[in-house]
Amino acid sequence: VIRATGHRKRNALVVNRAVGSRWTSVDIRCGHRHYVVSEVKGSRKKKNLELRMSNSCGPEEKRVHLWISEDEIRDKGEWRMGWVTLEEILQADKGPLIDAKVCFRCKGECVIKCVECDGMGKTGYH
Repeated sequence: VIRATGHRKRNALVVNRAVGSRWTSVDIRCGHRHYVVSEVKGSRKKKNLELRMSNSCGPEEKRVHLWISEDEIRDKGEWRMGWVTLEEILQADKGPLIDAKVCFRCKGECVIKCVECDGMGKTGYH
């Protein structure tokens, strides 16, 4: 099984590239689920880093703005990197480790068939 959002338990956050990045809230916040980082304030050294999240739909003057802490944005139980569909969130069951896609090599059977024997366990017999 390959994790859909990577092998990390927490979301990666690169502060220099955070503005403009897209995020999906696992739970609906202020009537919206998809947000874009519009501003960053504070610093990691002082442990007061906050991100201003703006919902991505509607005119600029009617958009909802939220201030989210670094710890909260890195929690995969609260936020997902990119814009994720509701089906993908429900399939992942809010868990950072359950969040998975079926492996393309073994098709979810956790066994890769041998090229020589085609999974029969014997070679040279047809």
